Amino acid sequence: MAWRFLLLVLLLAAPRDASACRYQARPFEDALSAADVVFVGRVSVAGPPDGEGLQQQASYAFDVLHLLRDRAGLVGGKSVIVRSPTHSCGVRFQPGQTWLVLAGGRPLVTSLPASPLLLSDDRGLLERPNVEEVLRRFGREALPEPCALAEADVWLALDRLPRGCRKDADCGALFLDPQPCSDPIVTRAFLAAPDEARLRPLQQASRAACGRLWDRAPACVPATPPLECRAGRCEVR
Repeated sequence: MAWRFLLLVLLLAAPRDASACRYQARPFEDALSAADVVFVGRVSVAGPPDGEGLQQQASYAFDVLHLLRDRAGLVGGKSVIVRSPTHSCGVRFQPGQTWLVLAGGRPLVTSLPASPLLLSDDRGLLERPNVEEVLRRFGREALPEPCALAEADVWLALDRLPRGCRKDADCGALFLDPQPCSDPIVTRAFLAAPDEARLRPLQQASRAACGRLWDRAPACVPATPPLECRAGRCEVR
């Protein structure tokens, strides 16, 4: 029993990471309701941190692309400063990224518990689930960026592609999303002519709108998952 007591003492005496982020996760709807300011913005400048210890914060300048809420008139123009802690609950914004920012206080502060959403990284690569969340909640006017809107049209068309099958050979994983490093789309092994005709102009529009941004994207090695026909539908095995 003595070794168990010693182990307990050692565990209790072990140093704890004071900077570890601990918070009660809450639904995004609640975080959105609690925010004083909500906007879609692109990071233009990442400033140096100031303060000490857990009170240390960094300042970030955002170009406001679309203001969705400003309860107290805290966003005075097309640019706004938002602060975030430098400890593990803070958000480390990078210039060139686009975010849905949820912030509050004076000065404006955001953090992981406030649930900001990354929409595109500094290379212009889009985070599909977050972009679709913004479009679902706020509509297309919330994303005044041709690239994001053109890609959203492609995603909608890809989701509508048929996946019906009778055998495994009917299924294919096709690289149809123009965005670099995108996952293959599980559909039938060969696109029907009407599906291809509907998709082609959307792909062309996406490349035209996003090509300048995607020139900086990394090169990726395509990976095709194993597929099977399961209950009459093409699925990843």
